[in-house]
Amino acid sequence: MGKLYLIPFFVDQQMKFDRKLIILIKKYPELYDKNHEDFYNKDVKNGKWNIIAKQLNFKERKLEKRFEELVQKYNEEKQWVCNNTPIYRQWPLLGEMQYFNEYNLDFHNAEPHLEEHTHFLEKFIKKMHDIKI
Repeated sequence: MGKLYLIPFFVDQQMKFDRKLIILIKKYPELYDKNHEDFYNKDVKNGKWNIIAKQLNFKERKLEKRFEELVQKYNEEKQWVCNNTPIYRQWPLLGEMQYFNEYNLDFHNAEPHLEEHTHFLEKFIKKMHDIKI
């Protein structure tokens, strides 16, 4: 497998996209609050993911997976802080993801595989190029 070279422009675009995704998800507590009456209602949750997907022009399942990856990354960052591991560069989305801290999100099977993450990034770059941002 070849190396993934991260071009600053595309990394910046990915961060902007992730921030938009987080902002939109925050509007719908049924997607992350296990105490919400509709948290276990798949139809309601699918409807909310559909709304977000239309706003971001992405497939629902890809956005769900991306959110799971963000939660996984956030949980890793929290673990490093709890273990007093020296952090040389703070994850840029740490502040935005702290909102979800009280909901104790954990997607056990959400650990992203490099190939899947690379695939998401490649599709994201193509989409950004297609819409000429």
